[in-house]
Order: sequence, then C-alpha cells, then structure tokens
Amino acid sequence: MLAVRSFIFKLGFFTWNVLGALVTLLALPNSQEKAHWAQKVWSGGHLFVMRWLGGLTIDMRNFDKLPEGSYILACKHQSAIETVLFQGFLTRTCMVFKKEIMDVPIFSIYLKKMGMIGLDRDAGPSAMRHLLKLAKKAADQDRPIVIFPEGTRRPVDADAVYQPGIYGLYKSLKKPVVPVAINAGNFLPKDGRLRQTGTVILECLDPIEPGLDRDEFMERMITAIETRTNELLQYDRDGNPPQKLSPSKN
Repeated sequence: MLAVRSFIFKLGFFTWNVLGALVTLLALPNSQEKAHWAQKVWSGGHLFVMRWLGGLTIDMRNFDKLPEGSYILACKHQSAIETVLFQGFLTRTCMVFKKEIMDVPIFSIYLKKMGMIGLDRDAGPSAMRHLLKLAKKAADQDRPIVIFPEGTRRPVDADAVYQPGIYGLYKSLKKPVVPVAINAGNFLPKDGRLRQTGTVILECLDPIEPGLDRDEFMERMITAIETRTNELLQYDRDGNPPQKLSPSKN
C-alpha cells in the first residue's frame, strides 16, 4: 500500500508543479507582490498534496519567534519538503538554490523575478561574491534569507559536511543566523520515494547573533542543527514525538 501511495503522491507533486507553473506565468507580468502571492499559492498546493496524498502533517516550531527584520535561516537539508515549506510560511522569502534550479524553464523566470539566488558551487570565489551581492540586496529589503549550508540534500545517516558560504553570509551581512533542524529525510529522502507517513517537523533553534569568529560560529551552528535533528529523527522510530524546545532568553 505504501508503494501505491508513494506513486500517487509523486504524481500529485508533479501535477501541482505543472499547475503551479501556470499560476506563476499569470503572476510574472504583474507586480512583485503578485509574485509573492503566487509563491504562497505554489507552496500551499504542495502542502495539500503532502497532507491528503502523502499522509504527511507539518509541524513548524518556533517560527513565531523569529527575529525582527532580515535574518538568515540555516536549515538542515534532507528532502524537497523544506524548500517548499519556507516559501509558504515566511513572507517575501529569499532562498539560495543550486544554480541548476535556476535553469528550469518558466520556474527560473519566477525565481529571478522573486530575487532568489542561484549558486554555482563550482565557480569558486566568484560564486561567493555573487551570493553576497544578492544576499545584501535581500537583507536591505528586510527579507529572510534561507540557505542550506550543506549545499545539497544528504541522507539521514550521512556524515554532516557544511560548506563555508554560510559563514561568509553571517560575517558580511552581520545578521543573526537561525539554525533549523528537521526530520524530513525520514519521510521523503533524496530519491523522492515516500518512505512513510507521519509528522514532518521543522524547528527553529536559538539565533546566533553576529560577531563570532569562524570557528566558534561554525561549531555552534553545526552542534545545534545536528544535535536537534538527531533528536527529531527519533520521532517515528520510537513513536513518541520529541518535546518542543523553547528558545532561550539569552
């Protein structure tokens, strides 16, 4: 039965991507506000598919306690789910994608209009300059910036490998970085096959304020993300959902 549900889920996901592209086309000639509206409609459609075809409920934790103004969300990357959710739950989101996503027909036009950032991971220093230039523009507009600091989706049992771009953003923009832990890889891993039904959790952790050196920043961020992600991954293994963590007052 799960194999059948997985097929139906993938078909629904694909179908909505096509329909979402049509919504995007209608929004493109209009204002950026209409494009932001299309962004939320696109995300909302995927939420519907996840819930009713995939049997996945979504638990977004501590998103009501995010910093004011612009900030950087550094999220563990395990599936396509998190790339969808941020665009629906946040306002005027600026996301950092791999360059290949920016080459998808129609969708790429929408991403560019929305000021999303396509990162060529093989371009070396020029990629970092490109990232910082567009990220600064987004920060000046008080937009939240979402980046996956590992650079690609990784299986839940893979070793953590974090790229240096996140520290470049942190140092240059002087904005707080909010680590985000997830358990999405237990449900929809990189191969796109629905592994099981249940509750997908994305949890914002304590912000890391500007001013730390590279070693201290990376250690704090990686420890926060990996520790809490490993706890969340136990959700569907022991049958008891992990308790929410309240952000500290410090």
